[in-house]
Amino acid sequence: MALELRYLALKWDKKKNLISFSKDHYPIEILQDDVNTEHYFAETIAFNRNDAKFVGLKLEKHFKKSTPYIDANGKRIELTTIKDPATGEVWWVELAKWLKDKNSYGSELYRAVGELTIKVEHCTLTIENSEESDYRTGL
Repeated sequence: MALELRYLALKWDKKKNLISFSKDHYPIEILQDDVNTEHYFAETIAFNRNDAKFVGLKLEKHFKKSTPYIDANGKRIELTTIKDPATGEVWWVELAKWLKDKNSYGSELYRAVGELTIKVEHCTLTIENSEESDYRTGL
């Protein structure tokens, strides 16, 4: 599949340098639309504001020249690359405002229940962000 989603735990130092990267053991299931094969669906869990978790998107190489972005009611929010220091894999995440008191970036879109759309080239990924349940990530 051209897209992979995983929960990521990311930590930064005071100078905004990434100092810790870990990913969930299992990818988030992505379903392909039966009719429009360039449209995908996934369900994620809304995180607590105190969690340092993010939803990361990994793309196959043929997307290398494109920057994925969130289409938030017509507002384009570009995702940012994060590199796994152990494997060199490139992941795309939404890094909002820097939270100086927590040495972390906020990712507000994944902290609220609702739907969001990520677009990259001709593909669309719709993510339904649901309330936290009994599901726990392996992070």
